[in-house]
Amino acid sequence: MMKSTSDDRGVIQALLDRLNEQRLPRLLALQAKVDAGAPLADADLDFLRLVAEDAGRASGRCSNVTRSSRPWRPRSCNCSPTSAPRPGRTKA
Repeated sequence: MMKSTSDDRGVIQALLDRLNEQRLPRLLALQAKVDAGAPLADADLDFLRLVAEDAGRASGRCSNVTRSSRPWRPRSCNCSPTSAPRPGRTKA
């Protein structure tokens, strides 16, 4: 059974509300932190991973979004795919 357009609109509106009220303010605060030269804590990195995963899931709801075959990574990330801690990371 196909979902109705109304259901999709409700989900999209909820995702936009979460972005505007919760995610974007914290992302901007993290950007200011990094711009000031402060390292990101593990909790900050966990939040960024969560946002990236949610964005990937949400893009599946949009038929006109082109998906990349590569996993999303921040532009300045030198991360390896392992979960080993990197030097300079701080605890939350």
